[in-house]
Amino acid sequence: MAEVPPKADRWRLVRRAAPWVIATIAVVAILVRYPLSQILEEMQRGNAIGLIPCALGMIFAVWLSATLSDFCVLPPTVDPTLTYGYLLRAKAGVSVLNAFGTAANYGGYAVWIQRRFRCPVSTAVGCVLFITVSDLCAVSVLAGASIWLGGAGVGSELDVIVPIVAAVALVLILLKPRSERPTLAPWHRIPIPTRLLGVVARFGNIGFLILGTWAGARAFGMHVPLAAVASHLPILLVIAALPINVGGFGPVQAAWVAFFSPWAPGPQILAFHFLWQLASFGALMLRGAPWLKMVVADVTGERRGA
Repeated sequence: MAEVPPKADRWRLVRRAAPWVIATIAVVAILVRYPLSQILEEMQRGNAIGLIPCALGMIFAVWLSATLSDFCVLPPTVDPTLTYGYLLRAKAGVSVLNAFGTAANYGGYAVWIQRRFRCPVSTAVGCVLFITVSDLCAVSVLAGASIWLGGAGVGSELDVIVPIVAAVALVLILLKPRSERPTLAPWHRIPIPTRLLGVVARFGNIGFLILGTWAGARAFGMHVPLAAVASHLPILLVIAALPINVGGFGPVQAAWVAFFSPWAPGPQILAFHFLWQLASFGALMLRGAPWLKMVVADVTGERRGA
């Protein structure tokens, strides 16, 4: 039989170029509004060295809580013999992919799960999906609590949207579907108390991110109230995870300025944001570099072969 060639995807190039175009337009617009010279001046004026201890403390605290939350998911789903110490090292190595964005980090984690435990691809995807829903629940609950308690000046729409998202995410976590598909394996194999413990640990993840960012901003010289950081940062994390940002740059910078402009000028916000990203990236590399070789061995199969 004659082989039928696949149809040409005319929109493939557009889909690949769209994030770069959107991110470039957003960054250019920001730099037109706030010239680079002003941002560099704010970098020199602020206490850049003071960011480093805050970034290190935040990254290592999140490491412990994130591993605990994942430990509530992976052993019941793919390997009951998995230890917390091994997952701690693997989590550090895999999270080096955070440098390429949230989507790459989750994708790399799914690849590691599938290769390391030889589970079906759909099961690995299900684990990452369950973790993502848990993250969404924790982000929404903390953002909603901060908006309700702190009144940080966010729009009235978020007062309604955030609690709804939190409630939906919590229902999805507690759900036990009838389907036996491998993608839904975490929902069938993880007990309800363990699921709730994992969500509580996720609260620690977001909480450490909020406290670390707030402390870093104050160390830099940008005095933003803790309630404002607590209510806005979870939303900024969601915006930063969108594929319209490339390498941490794009519309997320405009969101930072829009959210925190009541407490600091735009150039200072951008100066802190860029330096905070750099400090967090350095702490992430420092944490994950010793275990990257181990993770690569898990993915390539060298460890299983030995």
